Amino acid sequence: MSVHRALRITTLASAINFVLAFSSAILVARLLTPSEIGVYSIAVSLIGFAQVLRDFGVGQYIVQLKTVNRDDLRACMTVMMLSAWSVALILLALAPLGASFYRQPNIADVFRVLALSVAVLPLGSHILSMMKRDMQFDRVASVQIVSGLLSTGTTLFLAWRGFGTLSMAWGSVVGNVANVVMLSVLCPSLALLLPTRHGLRRVLGFGSAVSLGGIVQQVAVGGPDMVLGRTLSAEAVAQYSRAASPLSMISGKVDEILQQVFGPVFARGLREKQAAKDMLTRTIVVHTGLQWPLLVILALTGKSLIHLLFGPQWDEAGRLSPWITLWAAVVAPIAYASSALVAAGHPGAALRARFVSAIALMGVLCLSFWFGLTEVVWGLLIFRIGQFWAWQREMREQLGFDNHAMWQACVPSLRFTLYAMSPALIVQVGLAALWPSMPDLLQILSVGGVGAAGVLTALLCGSHPLRNELLQLIR
Repeated sequence: MSVHRALRITTLASAINFVLAFSSAILVARLLTPSEIGVYSIAVSLIGFAQVLRDFGVGQYIVQLKTVNRDDLRACMTVMMLSAWSVALILLALAPLGASFYRQPNIADVFRVLALSVAVLPLGSHILSMMKRDMQFDRVASVQIVSGLLSTGTTLFLAWRGFGTLSMAWGSVVGNVANVVMLSVLCPSLALLLPTRHGLRRVLGFGSAVSLGGIVQQVAVGGPDMVLGRTLSAEAVAQYSRAASPLSMISGKVDEILQQVFGPVFARGLREKQAAKDMLTRTIVVHTGLQWPLLVILALTGKSLIHLLFGPQWDEAGRLSPWITLWAAVVAPIAYASSALVAAGHPGAALRARFVSAIALMGVLCLSFWFGLTEVVWGLLIFRIGQFWAWQREMREQLGFDNHAMWQACVPSLRFTLYAMSPALIVQVGLAALWPSMPDLLQILSVGGVGAAGVLTALLCGSHPLRNELLQLIR
């Protein structure tokens, strides 16, 4: 399958799942209280560590192998099952401690339900990795869509029936079970592989570095929820989570689409002796060309978007959302650094970068002990700068992608974003001065429409490489 066909299929699947997730988030925000959503966010941030260990880097190990045989897959499945089931048992044992630490009794029940999810997924993870390795993204898409539909439907039904926080937890379990069943049906020959000791050492050697890096990365992802849940409140966690929701649901989906395709493509390119520097340059140019204008539009409309979709109880989230979104632009150029380093056989380098990033984040989160949510959000800018420096350092040393190469890759998108977003920025400033009480929907349509028109004009009249990539994607 070609790269552009893979992108088309992945984009379609992600668009469908985005609609499902977006609709679910809107309805759940109105069916549940901020406190209930905050409890689930805290639990998920803690469970995230377990999910990293559940996979133990096996998915990336399969993708980067030059050749894969049945014994390799048996070894991978053995490692995943042992790791995941051990983690699930630990989660069950630690559930009461988590509830006591956060002074939220409901967290224990969420832990127990999500432990089941952790135990189920390894039964199909090796099949999914093989599909991605072989560029079978049509099958991957079908699995994602079906599991997403079932997960969303379960969550909304249980929330409507009054299950509270547990509605989202059971929705996750149903989606993961559906994932495993679909993968087993599509590839029955790989569904149940017998355990083996052959090749375990190689899998464990690779996976230990990747898993440790994943744990450190989870500190960056779940750190705010974990720390804020203890130092402030579950409601503060929910406000932060909703403030980041435009970034995660919209901009994050663009990342998800490209990440699913880029990792296997990069690994294949290295097997075919393509230059890592050239592949990285192309990816950064395309990614920043997509992300930077989108992030500016989300920053300009984020407050109105949150108020319109989630209601007035989320006004603090709307106030913080533009800044969380803008800070994300700092790290857009290094979004695929981890995939590139791992695919090139440097998981240790990815670990070092994640460790430095985690230290920067935890330093910022310490602000919450003395200040509040607003100061933490502004401190995230420091974290993003530290994150960029750490990853760029490893890209320079391991892949030869130096500061000059990074600057050359970013310049076309900087110009493109400036030209495309200037009209939207002018409209936003004018509307704020002339009509401060403009209805949310009208503000979103006005600024977003002008921003979209600016992007289209810049694409048609400019020379950004994104234009050619989109034309090939459409054909």
